Amino acid sequence: MRRFIVLILLWQLDLLVVAAQQDQRIARVKVNTNILVMMFFPENIQQAIPGNDNFSFVFDKKGSKYGMLQGRKGKPTNLTVITKDGNIYSFMLEHEDGDIQTNYFIEYEDAVGNLEGDIIKREERSVVVAEKDSLTVRNSYKSEGTVVAKGYKRMYEEEKERYYERFCSNEMTKSPYFRRVISKYERIVLSLHNITFNKEELYFTLDLQNSSGIDYEVNFIKFFKVADRSGKRASAQSIEYPVVHSHNPFTRVRQGERRRAIYVFERFSIGKDRKFLIELREVSGERTVQLYLDSRIINNPN
Repeated sequence: MRRFIVLILLWQLDLLVVAAQQDQRIARVKVNTNILVMMFFPENIQQAIPGNDNFSFVFDKKGSKYGMLQGRKGKPTNLTVITKDGNIYSFMLEHEDGDIQTNYFIEYEDAVGNLEGDIIKREERSVVVAEKDSLTVRNSYKSEGTVVAKGYKRMYEEEKERYYERFCSNEMTKSPYFRRVISKYERIVLSLHNITFNKEELYFTLDLQNSSGIDYEVNFIKFFKVADRSGKRASAQSIEYPVVHSHNPFTRVRQGERRRAIYVFERFSIGKDRKFLIELREVSGERTVQLYLDSRIINNPN
């Protein structure tokens, strides 16, 4: 009888240990309506389930390893994310006014379970460390127990999209380099936050603020080189300049919200007699915003 009681106690202790380990993997994420929180996962997101309507988690259902999280003031709740490999990740969401963490990089080991049973782990785990002027990637090979350095240059050459995402994530949190480069129409304000030159690309960080009483749904944002400021028909008289990568692109800005996006271009410059036009159009409406940048801005990035 005494042995049976001991076995029961040990079994209960094992359950407590497992529960504690799972609780440690449940991260607490603080969000608000003014700051966009980016969450990066090791595999494509298959499904995301927030606990209530105060919090929204948006991701590209066609295939994306990152999602965007925001929330209104309300009771704390949970967020469950399931990735393509079946791993299940759990988070506690809380509303917090003021400064909050803007980027979360989720690892395989953060999973609390898997749809098929055991958590999927990757033998080769990559950890990306952001430094001031460069990125260093360290790959840990569990089987050999060694650390192999993978250069920033190699990531740029072999995994350019991943490089862009990592670099853009760091750019999103930087202070504004340009203070008063803005254009507005009917309380929709488009402003230039920063232009950063890195490697062979220019990173344009833009802010879009909706101070109107109606949500602003973006039809498109396009970029042109124009000879002069010819008014609203300038884009029709110019050649569109292609974007090579977009990070958190503008889609919809609710009334009272402010969003930030980054658009990446191959490096270019313009002459003194030309301007760079950023044109933003609404899906159903006439609130078109045009922001003109002259050669002094384009040719002297941060």
